[in-house]
Amino acid sequence: MLSRCLSTLFPILLVFCSCQSSPRGERTEGATGPTAYDTLTDADFPANFPRYPLLFSDSLQRGLAAGHIRPGFHHPWVQIGKYGTINREAELPLEWDLDSLLPDARAALNEYRLIPAEAVIAERARDANLLIITEAHTKPEHRVFTRCLLDDLYAEGYRHLGLENITPLRETSDSRPWDSLLHERGYPLMNYFSGIYPSEPEYGNLLRHAIDLGFRIFAYEHNGSSDSERDLQQAEHIVAYQRAHPGEKIVCHGGWYHAIEDATEKRPGSDTYWMAYHYRELTGDDPLTVYQDALNEKVATEQASSPYYAALRDRLEPGGTPQVLVNAAGELWRGPHGDMPFDIVTVTPPLGSTDRRRGWEGWSCDGRAYANVDLRESLGAEWNKLSFPAIVEVRGEFDSPVATPIYASELMTSDDDRSVRLWKGRYRILLRDASGRAAETVVAR
Repeated sequence: MLSRCLSTLFPILLVFCSCQSSPRGERTEGATGPTAYDTLTDADFPANFPRYPLLFSDSLQRGLAAGHIRPGFHHPWVQIGKYGTINREAELPLEWDLDSLLPDARAALNEYRLIPAEAVIAERARDANLLIITEAHTKPEHRVFTRCLLDDLYAEGYRHLGLENITPLRETSDSRPWDSLLHERGYPLMNYFSGIYPSEPEYGNLLRHAIDLGFRIFAYEHNGSSDSERDLQQAEHIVAYQRAHPGEKIVCHGGWYHAIEDATEKRPGSDTYWMAYHYRELTGDDPLTVYQDALNEKVATEQASSPYYAALRDRLEPGGTPQVLVNAAGELWRGPHGDMPFDIVTVTPPLGSTDRRRGWEGWSCDGRAYANVDLRESLGAEWNKLSFPAIVEVRGEFDSPVATPIYASELMTSDDDRSVRLWKGRYRILLRDASGRAAETVVAR
């Protein structure tokens, strides 16, 4: 199917690549219309092309009941801001004895102090060739923190950002994104052209910020370029990309255990291993690895927070940015036995994210100026002409209608006021209800 879709899209790509419009970086704040790169619509893609629109939660529940959405696939709920719902349902089990409080290890925590993770990671990345940082796919705050790191990493010479779920060209090892206009356009699209995870707002904002800074985006995901198992093929792609850009620093953002550096089997007896391990085996280079999903707030019935996290709660500022634990010798805490297979384990203060609240919204670590936008006030009387629940989508004023939103949420009632903190700029706000009625306005902040 993908090859048929690609052949259908190829004439589109030729048309867009031949345009002589200014590159994204040369657009000014006073732009009065979209560039040629902003004019893609849903109609430009084949009818059977995989799309990832924002769906109402009751529609998602029906799809789950009918078997159209597989159990455990939480991405559509994350897209519409159902963070509390997903946090209660989706957590990996804690490993490395993080789920049981050992008295000696608990006492040893007192020898460590908490300091901001951003500065530590940037300093230790200075001597690395490759930084691998992973996320929980259900926690957009991990994407936000990687975005926060990019300014520092750029200052340390990093120029390339590889992402696990950017759709790659098929059966090639050069890691080109299938979305060949991603850099020119400056944002991903909500379909398979860009990838599944890039259709979530904070993933899209990670890409927007990286491109604005000057990072080159590459797609290291497995794509049939060899017969290798998935993680080995991912590592092969990173190595090939590295060789094509000798001496240049790379940061890769992926999911959960892909950053495991030692010979931990993916499944017992499988003789398969994780991406960071394969990278070390292929190159002899030691990547800097960062894991974000161990010492953080967990509210799922099946998996509570680590007791080591609970022991740190009184030392954490709610809503604060990620920290790391470091002792007087400069050694970082890596679990109760000191053997977690990552170089850096972050500690994220409790965020209290809910379906009405983004707990990371107060972070100001990406170097941008922010402003508050009151969605209800911006839409005025149109707000009360729609039925609820309704989905709000915020995009750049001239972004394509199939661009991943900068912000999106399902609002359950007309009293569900939202003041959203956004980068300063001009935005198009769209509010639509389940009956198809919509209201739209442009705001500048």
